[in-house]
Amino acid sequence: MAVYTKLTLDDLTPILERYDIGEPLSLTPIAEGTANTNYMFATTTGRYVCTLFERPEEAAQMSWLPQFLEYLNNKGQNVITYLPDTTGSFVQYIGKKVCVISYYLRGEHGKQTAKHAEKAGATLANLHIASEGYAAPVAQAWAAEAHQAFAKKLTCTEHPMYKKLYAEPAWQVSNQESRLNLPQGVTHADFFPDNVLFEGGYVSGVIDFNLAGLDAFAYDLAMALTAWGFDKDGNHLPAVFKGFYKGYTNVRPLTAKEAAAMPELCRRACCAIMTMRLQCLEQDADGEHNEDHHEGPRPPEAYGKRLEFFQDDKNIKELNF
Repeated sequence: MAVYTKLTLDDLTPILERYDIGEPLSLTPIAEGTANTNYMFATTTGRYVCTLFERPEEAAQMSWLPQFLEYLNNKGQNVITYLPDTTGSFVQYIGKKVCVISYYLRGEHGKQTAKHAEKAGATLANLHIASEGYAAPVAQAWAAEAHQAFAKKLTCTEHPMYKKLYAEPAWQVSNQESRLNLPQGVTHADFFPDNVLFEGGYVSGVIDFNLAGLDAFAYDLAMALTAWGFDKDGNHLPAVFKGFYKGYTNVRPLTAKEAAAMPELCRRACCAIMTMRLQCLEQDADGEHNEDHHEGPRPPEAYGKRLEFFQDDKNIKELNF
């Protein structure tokens, strides 16, 4: 979550008149994150979140995502849900940008400890089991194919991380087919610690499904492992990595093909996030954010370091997927 577009309570009031959630009282920006604009607001009936989509591809997710999240909730998964207005519509507009209203979920962002990681891993496995068979209309946004398209639009071709990206064989289009032969379903695609909420030592909710879509479950696991199992500078956290993997596989054991594919999938996940971070660097250089409530672009070098970790056969042997 982040803030790119400034909003006031006056901006939001006309939107809230279409909902039966009481009178607006306050509006607070949420600075964490990198992609969309988010505000927490309070009304006379409770607390909610307004998300303003800065990317058209994420706004397009609203054609199916609210129904999918309701499906997960009905399956016992505590995930963010969007509110329809009094006409049944989930989508609103502020200017030309799509916005949605969701319930505010209580809890604090996940901590990169072995205990939190193990519980988060189990939660991701349960989400995969619950979503298996759901007919998502789109591939997930972290899919290598999508990020290769993003990469072609980058202008920072001399950046060391750009060169590292294209030197990795797992990133090439010709090497994507193996992923498509693994068990698939709707994947979260952004299961990072700041999207997993904890309360009292347990997972209280999962938020930010804006990149979700159909892909291999093992690729979603790989994406999560690259986030949870390393610190912000890209240094490996062995106990946290193992905790997440243990939590996941205790609930949903990997098939032999999935386990064999994990090293390549982890490298591919690193490349996907490096691409996104390079894109964010370019946006930041163009001034496409609000300085007051934005944490700034996250360095792609941290994922370059992760990629190097997964390129080392000694490390892969020690991980013992």
